[in-house]
Amino acid sequence: AGLAGLGRYLQIFVLVPAAVLLLVRDRSGFRLLAWSFVGLALVQGAVGVHQYVTRTGASYQGEDVRAVGTFGPQDVMGMATAVALGLVCAVGIALGRSPLRQRALAAGCALVLSAPLAFSFSRGAWIATVLACSVQLVLAGPRRALVTAAAVAA
Repeated sequence: AGLAGLGRYLQIFVLVPAAVLLLVRDRSGFRLLAWSFVGLALVQGAVGVHQYVTRTGASYQGEDVRAVGTFGPQDVMGMATAVALGLVCAVGIALGRSPLRQRALAAGCALVLSAPLAFSFSRGAWIATVLACSVQLVLAGPRRALVTAAAVAA
């Protein structure tokens, strides 16, 4: 069991970062990586929404409604983390300098991903996602941040 665990940790903490380092050489490589995170989040989110609707998720306050995706009821934070990462990547693409069609698609994905994130019932993931997206918005420009804040407040 120890060697299998070591293998998993080597994959996660050595091989995956090395693969990312080799993949991300320029903006297009980074954009490809971000879209892959969005795709993963959409798949996990779809499974999570299905679990919420059919009441086959993990137990939450006595009901099996907590969306956990393919991670199972033992890892209730897995889907929330994956969806939050995908949502942050989608917001980053939407605020970036991609073609208009990609930005619109990314904004739509961000809106879609907000539902499974809500169904995860993870307040920590909600707070972290809101903070990360707020920082992205401020870094995209103060004018854009003010317009968005006014739209959200209205």
